[in-house]
Amino acid sequence: MVRLWAEKEMRNLKRLCNAELPAPQPLLLRQHVLVMEFLGTSDGWAYPRLKDAQVPAHRFPLLYYQLVRDMRILYTVCKLVHADLSEYNILYHGKRLYIIDVSQSVEHEHPFALDFLRHDCNNVTEYFRKRGGVRTMSLRRLFEFITDKTIGPTEEDIDAALGTIRDEMDDYSDEQLAAVRLDDEVFRQSYIPRTLEEVYDYERDVKKINKGDKDELIYSNLLGPSNNDTVAAAAAVAVPEAAEAELVAGVDAVNLNEEEGESDDDNSSDKSEFAEETKEEKKERQKAFKDANRERRKTKVPKFVKKRATRPKK
Repeated sequence: MVRLWAEKEMRNLKRLCNAELPAPQPLLLRQHVLVMEFLGTSDGWAYPRLKDAQVPAHRFPLLYYQLVRDMRILYTVCKLVHADLSEYNILYHGKRLYIIDVSQSVEHEHPFALDFLRHDCNNVTEYFRKRGGVRTMSLRRLFEFITDKTIGPTEEDIDAALGTIRDEMDDYSDEQLAAVRLDDEVFRQSYIPRTLEEVYDYERDVKKINKGDKDELIYSNLLGPSNNDTVAAAAAVAVPEAAEAELVAGVDAVNLNEEEGESDDDNSSDKSEFAEETKEEKKERQKAFKDANRERRKTKVPKFVKKRATRPKK
């Protein structure tokens, strides 16, 4: 187990260094022993953790936005979520923050990646808000900034977006900041779907989109830009195509049996009506009946969708 953690730390540190993030350079791995660059002074003193560092008060805002920028690069370029980012796993030296301890970091495909990212955002926000008195953005806005696919990949694009956010936060009144803190409490308890299959109540979300309330959806920025916002958001809350295809196949089989049973009943009750029809007329009537049922199945709501819409909310 220790060896696996050492290998994972080596692999993740390489990703950070390749993205030019401030982190120790991994040098050598032998079984469970990982040798990396020493982050410290020339006389052998290691850089202090952010928790223990003596940081001038005026430098906290700069460090906050530096770290937010690094978190976005970590997510978008390295394809990682730190999963334990806090003042205990960040070193401070020379007006710069260094990210360490990435052995527990996870990739986007991890089932709890977005929950870990929200936890990292909360740790960073709470530290800089309480220790540094920084006018931090809301948890949701920080989360969306890190995951937003509409922001360009270059450093200039990221810095421009951060500059806009910082100007807005500096202009916030005390009432607006209080509303941000309240929004944080809601976001901490919110459910974040990682994939389209995990959308809990897509019918409710479609109604929000139709009312123009797309921005209320936590996952509205996870799918990237679209020329048609309504269509993109509707696709985000729709049943995935693969699951829908499988479902329709099963529903068609069930409905076909049901309809055939209904057809038998109708035929028995109306037998006298069609007693004198020819074989060709009977064939045409049955074909028309099947075509009508096929059209009806296209708009029929699957049973599992009805059950999910009516089940009690958690």
